[in-house]
Amino acid sequence: MTEDSLELTSRIDGSLEGSNTAETPGLLARLVEAAAAASLSDREKARSRLQDALALLTGPEAGSRARAPRGGLAPWQARRVAAYVHVHIGTSLRTSELAKLVRLSYSHFNRAFKVSFQETPTAYIMRQRMRDAHHRPSAFAGRLGVRIV
Repeated sequence: MTEDSLELTSRIDGSLEGSNTAETPGLLARLVEAAAAASLSDREKARSRLQDALALLTGPEAGSRARAPRGGLAPWQARRVAAYVHVHIGTSLRTSELAKLVRLSYSHFNRAFKVSFQETPTAYIMRQRMRDAHHRPSAFAGRLGVRIV
């Protein structure tokens, strides 16, 4: 996720947390416009921006009025964790970091995460890494020192 889309994503996340959701459609439109502009020069950048917009509209964390499953993460917590994992997917991610991010104890976070995402945090991170490698094989290969011809 680029700095531009990170800023937009954090503004969207903030507007979804509070009561001002009227700004969200405009922010999503800006993400899509940025993707359209990027598609002329950089397909990967365009794909990333569109995935950011799609992630905000779909998934377990979508919508400000989404009700958290009983015992699960609050909607703002699920959004924050998913966005953090998306941004830091190429780094070492620890469940304890994610728990601190949403102000929960390690054990409570693990239980609530599993209720909200229907899998453990480790399994979720692994699945996101596999998805990332599938969608961007050249970037993944570059990290391994392999050149795709």
